[in-house]
Amino acid sequence: MRFPVTVYKEDPEKTGFTEYHEVCYSFDVKARTFILLEKRGWWDNVKKESCLNSMVLGGPLKSEIDASAGMDARVENLKREGWAYKFTTLFDRTTGMLVPRRIS
Repeated sequence: MRFPVTVYKEDPEKTGFTEYHEVCYSFDVKARTFILLEKRGWWDNVKKESCLNSMVLGGPLKSEIDASAGMDARVENLKREGWAYKFTTLFDRTTGMLVPRRIS
């Protein structure tokens, strides 16, 4: 499983309030398939919280490889539309904490 990738049109570290898309995938146990998930909303960098989220579902996908490829394809499509700032989450083994990381 991968951590979500979040994309913004404006740099969220330099603006107080900006729109985002968060793309990830999950496994639907009941249907026994993978599904793509996309959360869309606004990030309030001052309060460090998201507002007005909505989920968009896509799938079914037969394998995790297909789900990961679908996730990458969606992020690339958003990049072509101008969503240039990408972030993800990493696990820091030294602290045991999840930390945000800019990936472009």
